[in-house]
Amino acid sequence: MPIKGNDGKRCRLCERSSLKHKQPQIHGYAVKLTDLRYTGVHDEGYIDPVTGKFVFVPEMHSELVVPNLEGFKLKPYVSFRTDVEIEKRRRTYEAKVKEKGSKALADLYTLEDERWPPPKMDAETLFELSYGEQIRQAFKEGKYGAVEKKKIEES
Repeated sequence: MPIKGNDGKRCRLCERSSLKHKQPQIHGYAVKLTDLRYTGVHDEGYIDPVTGKFVFVPEMHSELVVPNLEGFKLKPYVSFRTDVEIEKRRRTYEAKVKEKGSKALADLYTLEDERWPPPKMDAETLFELSYGEQIRQAFKEGKYGAVEKKKIEES
């Protein structure tokens, strides 16, 4: 039976093989912990290895791009009345469901903007929104006929 930790891997439970005394490394090079940061404010240049001085690079200068919002009609916040409007739509829709007897019947007599919660987008809803009216109109005009069942001939 092999001895634990003797298979070429370090024993994580043994104190003598812990990584506490080792320096962090990236691709074999020892680095400082401050060099391991990936986010935050970065320098706008680099340190020249020959002179040891900081060299500013204009392309690395960060700029804030802020759009001009003069004449913009939308408000930058959500109105506090939003919850009241949603609750009003929900109560109205639930009353219509009770009146008609089912959600399917209530949906026929309710505009989409008045429904709460909004309808789920499934294949049937997508088909109705895209082609439903065109197909009903074409059927009324006689472009589509009734489907006849054909007998399967036994061979």
